[in-house]
Amino acid sequence: MIRIICIGHPLLPTDNAGPLLFKCLQKISLPPDVELIDGGLQGLNLLRFFEDCQRVILIDNIRGYLDCPGIIHLQGSQINAVVSQHHDHSAGLAYLLALLPKLLERIPQIELLGIEGVLTEKLAAEATERLQQLLGRRSAA
Repeated sequence: MIRIICIGHPLLPTDNAGPLLFKCLQKISLPPDVELIDGGLQGLNLLRFFEDCQRVILIDNIRGYLDCPGIIHLQGSQINAVVSQHHDHSAGLAYLLALLPKLLERIPQIELLGIEGVLTEKLAAEATERLQQLLGRRSAA
């Protein structure tokens, strides 16, 4: 099982990439072993979605990682290293990720698809394409 968790506040343009991409991803066909989740602002309540799965892909706004609007893909130790340096927007996610080894016997592979800047149609299309690549699929061109 793969879980895609879209995180963010739907009313804040600088934090709504997760909720907006959730709506976009609901419209496309995802593989049957993929569960799409609107994580919103659930914080530690997201812990249950890290259980009983092989892989978790988080989608969230990021700040200060790229020089201009774009998409960044982080995995494993990259997530821990970068998230631990930022204590503003990422603090809730960093806290959740720090707790995982203490609370779960088996931690899934964790990846972050971060959106720097306000989500435009172009960035949404790029993020959707990147996610499909991460899932081992290419979108029909």
